[in-house]
Amino acid sequence: MEQYPLRALSLLAFLLAPVVTTAETIVERGHSAVWYDPARSGEGWLVEILDSDLATITWFTYDEQGNQRWLYGVGHIEADEAGSYIRFAQLFSTHGGRFGPEFDPTDVQHVTVGEATLRFADCERGVFSYSAYDQTQAIEIQRLSRTMAAGCAPVHGVPGQPVFEYAGQSGSWYDTSHSGEGFQLQWSEDNRALLTWYSYDTDGDQYWMIGTGQYENGRIVFPELFSTRGARFGAGFDSTDVELIPWGSLVFELTCNEGTASYDSSLPEFGSGTQQLSRLTIAASLDCPWTAPKLSDLYSFSLRELPVSVPGHHLDRVQSRSIADDGTVVGVIGTDGSGNFQLLRIRPDESEWQILTAVEVGFWPVTIAPSGAHVVANRQVAPDPSRAYEPSLFRSDSGWEPLWNLILSNSRASGSSQDAFHVVGTGRNESG
Repeated sequence: MEQYPLRALSLLAFLLAPVVTTAETIVERGHSAVWYDPARSGEGWLVEILDSDLATITWFTYDEQGNQRWLYGVGHIEADEAGSYIRFAQLFSTHGGRFGPEFDPTDVQHVTVGEATLRFADCERGVFSYSAYDQTQAIEIQRLSRTMAAGCAPVHGVPGQPVFEYAGQSGSWYDTSHSGEGFQLQWSEDNRALLTWYSYDTDGDQYWMIGTGQYENGRIVFPELFSTRGARFGAGFDSTDVELIPWGSLVFELTCNEGTASYDSSLPEFGSGTQQLSRLTIAASLDCPWTAPKLSDLYSFSLRELPVSVPGHHLDRVQSRSIADDGTVVGVIGTDGSGNFQLLRIRPDESEWQILTAVEVGFWPVTIAPSGAHVVANRQVAPDPSRAYEPSLFRSDSGWEPLWNLILSNSRASGSSQDAFHVVGTGRNESG
């Protein structure tokens, strides 16, 4: 029996509404996730970006009578004047399999039912366009889940979220003696296991179950799986028709490439049993076991030596203080040995430091915002010898702006947050 390259499904959706643009669409590995239309809660799409050229999709939905249906496709990543997109030249449906020990892969029939394209406006939103079963639609979708260790930026995950060595178990799994049904496992960034099992009922009709689980003592435990029914395919879909049906429980025991799935259904026609699993697909960037990438794996490095002096200044060397996201650096240079300094800036495409203002500033702090939009510093507001300062923002287009609502006189900033929008410091009142 020919092995078809997708054995996947996904989860139901119950959340927000998307807004989609069409300019410069992109496809990247962080798009491996569960997607849905909030107006169509109860169906969804699971996407796996396999490499720079290939992706898979499974659409878990319903037929025209309200029974479950799942469609799958293997797509090529292409580009046109609007950007990158995924083209699924064929969407397939199946029928004929029987659930459980009576399953015979030769009974499974794969039928071409349509075609589709998928465009992402960014990492959160997209448009799924299809033609199938005599219907054509363009459905705005949005992200429902994030796959652990498969982010858009940074590619290895989301800052603040842990990544465990089992992150690489995300992907498609199946029993080789059950070709034509299978499991889609996704470890989400919040360390939940999201599972879809797409199979058949005892009459040979498509059937799928969903659930969430946790890692417990070397096993992935899904205490509750659910099935659904009631909605209609395509333009006739109404989320209020979706009925959630308790199905039973399941336990995975997996390594990186093989394992077992043991199930126990509360529905008598499904019973209990075990399948021997092998891996079918793995999304791009998800090595198993997962190990943290080196910086050299994520970024290309170059070294640039900055000038240590400014033409016309001979007393002190430049001292750099802060850097923006685009590589712009700000620093200070002493002017007369009195402890006063001038504010400097050098951009990546410049060869010399530029003096930003004749107004002198204090030695600390000097912080540029990541965007490069402003600098935080203590500017001098009275001549020596008092050397009075006030915490201020400096903008290239408008100059100095004092920080507002300072309670104490003669205040000085002593530090700022990384984004340079929160400042701490000291001050004294009029009595000293």
